[in-house]
Amino acid sequence: MVKTFSEKAEPYGLPFFLCLSMFLGGLRTSQSWFLFSILFSLYVVFFKNKIKFCDSGPWLFFLVWLLAASVFSVDILNSFGQFGRYLMYALFFAIASNQSGNKNSVFAWKAVLVSAGFVSAFMVWLQFLLGKPLTGFLYPNPNYTAAVIVSGLCFLLPVSFKNGSLKLKVFASALTLFLVATLVLINSRGAYAALALALFVFFLYEKKYFGLFGFAVFGILLLALIPENILNIALKTGDVNSFQRLNIWNTALETTKEYPFFGIGPGCFEKAFLMFKFPAFNGVSYYGHHTHHAHSEILNLSSEAGLPAAVLFLFAFAQILRASGRNRAALSAIGAESAANGRNRAALSAIGAESAANGRNRAALSAIGAESAANGRRTDSLKIVAIALFSQACFDVIFYLGSISMIFWGTLGYCLERRGETEKDEGQSMSRVRALIAVFFILAGNAAKFKYENYRQCLSSQKAGCVDKALNLFPDDADVISEKIKMELLNGEKTNLARVLAFVRKIQKQMPKSAPLKLIESNIYFETGDLDNAARSVLDAVAVEPNFLQARLHLAKIFLKKGNVRSAAKEIDFIRNRAALSAIGAESAANGRNSRETSVKYGLSNYDKMLLRFDDVQYAKIKAEIEKKQQEK
Repeated sequence: MVKTFSEKAEPYGLPFFLCLSMFLGGLRTSQSWFLFSILFSLYVVFFKNKIKFCDSGPWLFFLVWLLAASVFSVDILNSFGQFGRYLMYALFFAIASNQSGNKNSVFAWKAVLVSAGFVSAFMVWLQFLLGKPLTGFLYPNPNYTAAVIVSGLCFLLPVSFKNGSLKLKVFASALTLFLVATLVLINSRGAYAALALALFVFFLYEKKYFGLFGFAVFGILLLALIPENILNIALKTGDVNSFQRLNIWNTALETTKEYPFFGIGPGCFEKAFLMFKFPAFNGVSYYGHHTHHAHSEILNLSSEAGLPAAVLFLFAFAQILRASGRNRAALSAIGAESAANGRNRAALSAIGAESAANGRNRAALSAIGAESAANGRRTDSLKIVAIALFSQACFDVIFYLGSISMIFWGTLGYCLERRGETEKDEGQSMSRVRALIAVFFILAGNAAKFKYENYRQCLSSQKAGCVDKALNLFPDDADVISEKIKMELLNGEKTNLARVLAFVRKIQKQMPKSAPLKLIESNIYFETGDLDNAARSVLDAVAVEPNFLQARLHLAKIFLKKGNVRSAAKEIDFIRNRAALSAIGAESAANGRNSRETSVKYGLSNYDKMLLRFDDVQYAKIKAEIEKKQQEK
């Protein structure tokens, strides 16, 4: 009974798990990933008796390289978890390629993507009407929703532009315009590029050169005639931060230059960004920004796993597109010949024994797919989806979200049309062993990632036992050491300044733009009586963040201690003027009162509020001492 259910449900397994991943928020958190990996592993172990892994060498080399990069990572536990996720994608790809000859599975996959596109679009319009952020159901980045909508659009293009029923074409065109309007509402530049490339590839595949020419002319006229204010909105030229992506890409290149072979470690770009981040002034801070990824899949791979990983990924992707093209051409030729003259031997090579036995052309349709037998274009829409997603990923790491990666890898697998080849028992056995090994690494990797995230949550609670335990596990991790420094400084008289200074120096290379670290260093020097090094360190802090008011106050104290009253007075004046001009105001900056209200009103981050906060008691004391010395003169 279980076997019968397994056989009936087999074509719908991957589409089901894709739906499940989306209902789990797109697999953004370690908790959702851990749950999903357990369910998917159970599916593979109990319901997938035959998994033939793709013979494509580059994908295997790519995975091996990712494993090696994880071993050499600056954060092995985190990177091993990321490797487990890539194995999940690879298994998704392998299962999809095995089912690519099953028309029910292909249809279900397409149906899920088209349905997800429309559900996303309806969610966006509902959010628009309610005045909510336009994120669809893949919170919080609208680019993820845009990617799902573009995937659905790629399946509507053939219906809208090919010859066929006029009513069907009008209906498909109306649905296409609805999805395009949703993309305009979201205003994702990456989605615009992906859609443009999808149209270009579609016209090229279909050899509709007149349509290709018309599309190019339309694009040129649109850019030339669209009002400048609307064009600025579409390109987001009014948003200074929208072009910081170029700087993020440069950060990824700097990381690749520093770690060219194995990268800094899969899943560790955030750490690389701390090392090579750039100034971006928001009115208060220069270095308060952060990012989890490089906003470009290829640059993200090269920085996290080394340049070879990015090259292998590109080569493997191109090979799949070429292989699917060859399979399509072969199947199309066989289908055409079989339909024309009913040669059973020609059908036998692609369809298998059943077609040879009964000579029915409908058997060819079941093996090749109805659409493929009709026009030899079954994989074109799938290839367009893969190409569109990849092009969008070049502008933003949409693959950072688990569901989008599964769409990409699963669609690539379905592009590889199987032609009824049989497997030997030994091949099935070895394939089964490899699948079980992959499942083990998937579960182990996601367990490692889950453990890693739990440590992060524990660190934020600043529990002594947790921090010390994490320090033993991650002795060189900047986040762990930072928490250890905070705990040491809270010890009061028991604080070991020499040990804190050693911790600070240990992580300064990982966080060279951290103004708080430089202030801590300056305070230690000040406590030990080394005023020159104290001044040097705090000057480095205000050079990084000029509005770091507590650092300014500490600098005034140092100047006063050295007898430089004029310079101390300048720092006090700066603090008074900046605190008055700040969104929080002097009182809130001093003690953090009304922080929630002011952050909502003025959009200040916790980092900004930290910069604008200072010790008002110390400020009043230093100010009074400066005024006294000025009167004495």
